[in-house]
Amino acid sequence: MATIIEGIKSRLQPTDAERSAVEAAAKEIETRLKRAAVHYELGGSYAHGTWLPGSADLDYFLLYSPEMGATAIARAGMTDAETVLKGYTTRRRFAEHPYLEGYVGGIRVNLVPCADAKPGNWVTSMDRSRYHSAFMKEHLNEKMKGEVRVTKAFLKARGLYGAEIRTAGFSGYLTEVLIVKYGSFLQLIRAATVWKKGEMITIDSPSSSVKQLFQTAPLIVIDPVDPRRNLAQAVRPANIGKFVLLSRSFIRKPRASYFRKAAMGGGADVNLMFTDMVYHTAQIIFPSSQKVEDIRWGEYKKSLSAITGRLKEMGYPVIKAIISEKGEWTSFAILLQNTDDIITLRKGPSAFDPKNSSAFLHANRRFVWVSDDGNVYTMAKRGPVEAIIKHILKRPVENGISKGIANSTKASVVTVGLQINELKGPKKTTAKLAMEELVLTDDVTDLI
Repeated sequence: MATIIEGIKSRLQPTDAERSAVEAAAKEIETRLKRAAVHYELGGSYAHGTWLPGSADLDYFLLYSPEMGATAIARAGMTDAETVLKGYTTRRRFAEHPYLEGYVGGIRVNLVPCADAKPGNWVTSMDRSRYHSAFMKEHLNEKMKGEVRVTKAFLKARGLYGAEIRTAGFSGYLTEVLIVKYGSFLQLIRAATVWKKGEMITIDSPSSSVKQLFQTAPLIVIDPVDPRRNLAQAVRPANIGKFVLLSRSFIRKPRASYFRKAAMGGGADVNLMFTDMVYHTAQIIFPSSQKVEDIRWGEYKKSLSAITGRLKEMGYPVIKAIISEKGEWTSFAILLQNTDDIITLRKGPSAFDPKNSSAFLHANRRFVWVSDDGNVYTMAKRGPVEAIIKHILKRPVENGISKGIANSTKASVVTVGLQINELKGPKKTTAKLAMEELVLTDDVTDLI
């Protein structure tokens, strides 16, 4: 393991040319910030010395008086940011807070407005960031910076790295805190093999009141800068579980391939299963949203959750569902159980709910009963899933589909099973790629 890790670490050092490019971009931006009389601090992986080759970016936090309030800070900060990046290609981005993204000499630069606030007196969601940088500069030595890079590469290879909503993985700062806690990549993954659900990880001993805040979280990593914040809150539970499995597998059978992106594939059994699954798959294909990634993926996830929820309510057991965005087209691919069953059980409201139970009786007057759970039930003939999905899409907002993509879903193409072969061009490409992702993404059988 040590030999593999050291070999990976040696390949993760940025080249001199890359360092020069980032330094030149930083010098240019800092000259412009000073000329504009903007108070700032540099943060993020570049400031911490933990950035990976090929993925350098510069995060500048523009500091304003807390008395201004979050709205005024955002407005003033975006105005200053546009002045600083004038002449460069820029894009307004939104996480919990607006910021401006631009490219200087091929290097991504983020200018993020925030309050010059004291710890605990946060005004915006980004106020902690400068303290994160100060903490890392104090606690990360050169050896540990190399360990952070190895950990990031391990996570990135399996799609577990990145705090953006599309990935819902481990953020850069969370990764750094875990290395500060455990000291090395190897010690981290050894610890991860025995994590329990609800594991709490802290740099310092937390108070009992802090422990009460996160009782339902699958993993709790207390922010050393703000003990009332769980750094792992936004990590998808499935990604936490996958990291645990990966850690166990690497320790059992260490291979350098863990640090390379896993190729989708499989043997005869997987290919046979793939063919069988096609007949139980429905896809909704629509034009990709033009909004920034965090916003559009939030809308995608909300909409897919609403659609699968309605399908479950109508008696279609959903096994798995994914979002696949390929250029101009996006697909919601849904794997269903027993799509050919004609009769389905439909659960209604509680018999003690006068309004909804009466409506259910009226709508299903032929055959209704009350079960021991106190709810009313009926059995019904189930229509083709394609017809059901099209019915849901006719009233997108009423069915919980995000307003942001409701117009796109009106132009959707619904395919079931082998109907994807009837599509043409980019739509067909999107459908086939979504089918592969549905069956093979997150497959962990190669870890055995």
